Amino acid sequence: VVIHQDDVQFSFEFETGPKKTEGDAVGIDVGINHLLATSQNELVGSEVRKLIATIKRKIQGSQAYRKAKKTLSCYLHRIVKEYFRTHALKLVVVEALQGLKQGKTPNRGKEFRKTLSNWNYRELLDIIQMRTEENRVYFRSVNPYKTSQQCHVCSHTERGNRSNEKFCCLRCGYSEQADIVGARKILDRFIRG
Repeated sequence: VVIHQDDVQFSFEFETGPKKTEGDAVGIDVGINHLLATSQNELVGSEVRKLIATIKRKIQGSQAYRKAKKTLSCYLHRIVKEYFRTHALKLVVVEALQGLKQGKTPNRGKEFRKTLSNWNYRELLDIIQMRTEENRVYFRSVNPYKTSQQCHVCSHTERGNRSNEKFCCLRCGYSEQADIVGARKILDRFIRG
């Protein structure tokens, strides 16, 4: 128990049992346009960009800003909880994302960097990890290097393969939603080592 000036924090542990051996293995690509893109061809949570736009309109540090951030956080928890409730999983693999908000990348404009500054991807990855522990599901992460630029069919990797939300391999012509291709490569990268 930790007592603060305005609140009390309770911490506890509970036994969840052994990890599951039955169920699906899924790769998850987290993003702004769709909260979760899965290797099972699902796009989950399309309200993220709208919630981030609401945060951007608020004055940083204001009560309205904090309320908008809280709304986004509740949305993340609700979507991830619902996903785990409706899927029988034994393994979840995500990208080990780091440093997305650092530096000025030439292909990212000022507006995109502002959007990214209000997007807490680390919180989302922590929520996914927490849900895997609660549901006795294995949680793993892989290197995110070019996962959504590499073809799932022929393994050809090129920046031109991806154009916004669309993936089309310049070598074999394979076409799919780009985040789903990324999710498949995430799972494939873990399975193949």
